[in-house]
Amino acid sequence: MTLALWTLGPTLIAAGRAIVGGDADLAALAPSLGLLARSIGVAAFVAGLAVLLAIPAAAVWSGAWGGVGRRRWLAAIAPGIVLAPVLLPGYIAYAGLNVIRGPGMWLGDWLGRIGSEGVTWAPVLAGRSLAVLGLALWAWPIAALVLGSAARSVGPGPHEALRLESRGPRRWVALASMHRGALLASFGLLLVVALGSAVPLHVAQVDTYAIRVWLELALAGPDRAWRVLASSWPMVLLAGAVGLWAAVRAERSLGRDEDDLAGRAPPRPRALWGGIAMGVLSLGVPIALLIWAVRDPAAWGRFWPAEGGAVRASVETGAILAVFGAGLTLLSMAACGGGRGSGLWRAVAVGLAVGLAATPGVILGAGAVEVLAWTRAAGVEVPRAVERGPWIVVVAHAARFAFLPVLAGVWLAAAEPRALVDLRRLDGASGVRGIRGWCRAAAWPVLGPVLGVGVLMGVLSAHEVEAAVIVSPPGRDALARRMLDALHFARLDDLSVAAVWMVGLTAAPLLLAGALAMLGAGRRRFR
Repeated sequence: MTLALWTLGPTLIAAGRAIVGGDADLAALAPSLGLLARSIGVAAFVAGLAVLLAIPAAAVWSGAWGGVGRRRWLAAIAPGIVLAPVLLPGYIAYAGLNVIRGPGMWLGDWLGRIGSEGVTWAPVLAGRSLAVLGLALWAWPIAALVLGSAARSVGPGPHEALRLESRGPRRWVALASMHRGALLASFGLLLVVALGSAVPLHVAQVDTYAIRVWLELALAGPDRAWRVLASSWPMVLLAGAVGLWAAVRAERSLGRDEDDLAGRAPPRPRALWGGIAMGVLSLGVPIALLIWAVRDPAAWGRFWPAEGGAVRASVETGAILAVFGAGLTLLSMAACGGGRGSGLWRAVAVGLAVGLAATPGVILGAGAVEVLAWTRAAGVEVPRAVERGPWIVVVAHAARFAFLPVLAGVWLAAAEPRALVDLRRLDGASGVRGIRGWCRAAAWPVLGPVLGVGVLMGVLSAHEVEAAVIVSPPGRDALARRMLDALHFARLDDLSVAAVWMVGLTAAPLLLAGALAMLGAGRRRFR
């Protein structure tokens, strides 16, 4: 709640004052229905394609980790590989696939030939299609997580019966009918995510509502950042609706005692290999194309002297967010741990966190800028460490990615054995004694997953670009922003080398997060 009020509150007040005082050009801020409809159409196409790509990998999340016998290591690395595409900037897959549209490749040469013959729309269509495919390759892990969680809640019985009794299309139709709610939920969630994603589509010259928000930011300037929120109110309204839906859904799905939140069926090794194959395909093919596209071998040696400062800035911000994410996970566990009012706290926390996550990052960044403007207008001197350091970026990223530790904390609290919750309540533990008992009985057994969530939040922060474009202080660009500049100005060698290094540097935190989660799975047996 504090993050929501801090990032969006001043911007909402400034926009309201401008509209009431007549300072706002209401005609310019009115939504374009045609542009909004076109944006929804593009986002729906991306969401549908991403859901289809997620189906082979959904089984990674369909059971408890560690249930594959001697292949526990497979269960440890599979979630990290499946999540890797969505943890990296969304334009990496597009940049890699776009190589095949360049000179010297069969597609690029063919497009150039037919373009010279008068078919000028073909190269444009190819670029836009690759942007849509790249965005789908980035977003499908979100759908895999939703679909896998739904499969876990159903249990192995119905799936095993379908496997034995049905074959071919009939089985797939029955599975789709069984999980139609999860399919619709994942499609709707990805629709909102794609609607707020501007970078790959902007580079491919696909005119969407998210790009209008970016243009409004460029025209408004830092002193009128409220115009970003005012011009994008349909997207903010949609984000609020998603947050409300998530709050109601969380209360319904986690508020029942009979729910088996830990899952009942471990994933099959074959299913884990399917998820790993999808993760490698989504990243391996684009990265291989980017490596092949490097024409100047000296670019590999230029990376660290030129981008070492950007890497340090990304790591520093990510480390701070990792600590914050682990702490917020524990705080969410404590607030939703089955005591009086825990259901209300659960609904409010999930609703606000998911609503902020559904809000485009450029809007949250504009909110952080508006807070600084308010502070200066009030005559308060902003410390140089805040204005020039990583802290304003940390706050914007904390608001954008708070959904991860909040949802993890809510799930861990709901999955705690009911007997332990009742025992602490009967003992009347309160004060220091209650905190000590909760840490020993509830927090310590899941310390591994809690730290893993913190690591994942740090990775997300290190690679975020939309909010960072607005709030990053001068001279403190993150690596993701420098890569975006290279993509805009077609510096393919620099972009390719930076992408390879980024994937390599991300591998270690992802493996660490998987190992920490496996450590927690061995300490605690969920009910």
